[in-house]
Amino acid sequence: MTDAYGKNLVERGILLMSASRKVASCLHQTRKQREEDRINFHKFLEAGRAPKEPALLFYEVLVLKTTGYVDVEQNEAYGDIAISKLPKLDQTFLFDGLYMKLEKKLRSCIYVCTSASNSGSCTGTNA
Repeated sequence: MTDAYGKNLVERGILLMSASRKVASCLHQTRKQREEDRINFHKFLEAGRAPKEPALLFYEVLVLKTTGYVDVEQNEAYGDIAISKLPKLDQTFLFDGLYMKLEKKLRSCIYVCTSASNSGSCTGTNA
């Protein structure tokens, strides 16, 4: 997805895919509840998950690492993975639920500006 100027919203860190957003939100809430800056991956997993769920969760953590929301550290092969928040995670989830509202508003603004670009009159207002 791109904005009205052709910039990739994923690269700019404005838009996360649904699964990544859910994992990021869960990491943020877990970190907030435990009052820790680092979370161990194994502790983050809950018992009784289907065999594929840890793999999917691990993939989403890597997506969050790649997009600059978290940092990961593994001291030995097959050892536990420490997940640390980066400032971008707190900025994104500063107020619970605010991110989704901002994303919806941003999409609305992009639509209005894109629609108005044909007439050359993008006012920056949203629908």
